[in-house]
Amino acid sequence: GSDVLSDVVEEAAEAGIIVVAPAGAPTVNGFMSPGCADKTLSVGLSQPLASNYPDMVVSGNPSTLGVAMAAAHVGAVAGLLWSEKPDASSEEVERALLETADDTGFPVEQQGFGQLNEYEAYIGFIGLTLEKLELDLEALDESFLDSDAFKLLSDEEQERVKEFFKAR
Repeated sequence: GSDVLSDVVEEAAEAGIIVVAPAGAPTVNGFMSPGCADKTLSVGLSQPLASNYPDMVVSGNPSTLGVAMAAAHVGAVAGLLWSEKPDASSEEVERALLETADDTGFPVEQQGFGQLNEYEAYIGFIGLTLEKLELDLEALDESFLDSDAFKLLSDEEQERVKEFFKAR
């Protein structure tokens, strides 16, 4: 990551912009730019074709989904997360994507943090509440604690629901 494009990516990242780029493939002189830039969120495919050191991967077949499309997919998910919490930092959005990625079982040089898990990233980032699920706490009974909807709630919201039922 010492070329002009990588330098521009570094500047964009320092300005709070998430730069998502294909991890690319090893070349004679190293990895392709800008995926090799330190502050790029580099994306590969979850099939172990090469050790291209992505930060994360997206499920796909190289004949139908190239790494450029995989990077576009991750960029779209990052945009969705950011649209839900516009005051979040680029680091918070990126962390939400990476920390919820699923281990594919491949070595780190082939999967990075793992495979993108859009659902977990979204739920974990926005912290679902009863209001967002359009549920009225007064109308629920304690069986709600065993429901899938309850599991979707943020930890804080789950505690709020439990306290409500204790006090009821």
